[in-house]
Amino acid sequence: MSEATDRTPTPLAWLPALLWLVILLRIAEMLPPDISPVDFTDLQTGSFAVSTATSDLANQLVWLSMAGLVTLVILLRGPGRLVRLLPTLWLLPIFLAFCLLSPAWATHPDISFRRTLLLVIGVYCAAGATAYCRSEDEVLRVAYLAFAITLIANLASLAFPFSFDYRGLFRGVSGDKNFLGVIAATGLFIGAMWRTRLEGALSRAVNTVYLAAWVALLLLSGNKTALALTIAAPTLAWLILLAARETRLQMPVILALGAALVTCLLLVVTVVLDMTVADALGMVLADASFTGRDEIWAFSVEQWRTRWLLGFGYGSFWGVGFDAPNLQASPPFIHLLTQSHNGYLDLALTVGAVGLAFMIAFLWQVLVAVDRLRVSDRAFFLFALSLLIFLLMHNVTESSLARGLAMPWIITVALCFMTARRLASRDTSSGQASAG
Repeated sequence: MSEATDRTPTPLAWLPALLWLVILLRIAEMLPPDISPVDFTDLQTGSFAVSTATSDLANQLVWLSMAGLVTLVILLRGPGRLVRLLPTLWLLPIFLAFCLLSPAWATHPDISFRRTLLLVIGVYCAAGATAYCRSEDEVLRVAYLAFAITLIANLASLAFPFSFDYRGLFRGVSGDKNFLGVIAATGLFIGAMWRTRLEGALSRAVNTVYLAAWVALLLLSGNKTALALTIAAPTLAWLILLAARETRLQMPVILALGAALVTCLLLVVTVVLDMTVADALGMVLADASFTGRDEIWAFSVEQWRTRWLLGFGYGSFWGVGFDAPNLQASPPFIHLLTQSHNGYLDLALTVGAVGLAFMIAFLWQVLVAVDRLRVSDRAFFLFALSLLIFLLMHNVTESSLARGLAMPWIITVALCFMTARRLASRDTSSGQASAG
């Protein structure tokens, strides 16, 4: 009997789904909602440095409580299910262990240790909740419900002034417009995947309204990056699926070859035309500076070179108090940042080239796992690949990769364990069929 059809009564069988719902609403800033838009023009460097370095005890207690409940579920249901999923994702614990070691060389070991613990707790909660839901479809159903609640809350916020930031841009109850764009895109991918499970005209009609509403909010947020990637990610996923059929190459190999081709073309253009990378990008992009991100990236690269191998320690660079390196940057706007606006650069800064290598190896492992479902579960393959492409490309201009309790990172972890579950279910079913 497969995992998805096993109906054996189990204690507190409903708890993992409830925990998964709470986790999703928490990371989407629904519990509680953010109704106080920040006016960056009024921020003072001193108060900002203090606030970003201070721990949030209430937030820590919430996540510790959820970790305790996840532990209760694991003890009642047995750790075997979670352990069986780890061989598919064994590089993730190694990466987390490396992060746990980084306070030993961190410039701010106390802050680094605290933030690393929250990173581990977030992964543990997401992994435990998704691993112990009664079926893979329950994981999706709960995610669909959570994003429906988030959708309704953001639509309702249109009637209130707090849903617009100090520039007059719509942000809903999601912190800022950029975060709303990521939430909207993720909600669209989840809604499209759940649609493949729906039967009946009414359910599909409701789903159509759900998808259309998220598209409207995505457009209203004005997040051009999220909008472009929402279109580009599934398009690339389909093209990769077609290329895999024609070439018989694995999907990760096709992705790597595509990235290498783009890099080579960029280098050729810059050398042949004697241009800088920024000039070359300016030929195809309206803003090759990515709204000032080029200055942030230059500063981050300069800082990374000083501690390139092991980094400054996880969570020990941005927002660490008055001696934070970014407070010494020449562009003043960098003083009020808490990230490099590039997830890969932030990992290089905090855990160095070694930690970044572990993360890239883990992401490759995940892509290989997703590729194993390309033939047997095409719908999930396209969903998982589209969402992964979106999240990985989004980290070129924003930073969420292995970033504590950030929503895109928690969604990535959950997607990894959903993939591992589907592989385990498929392998179990194949083994039973062979035995029969």
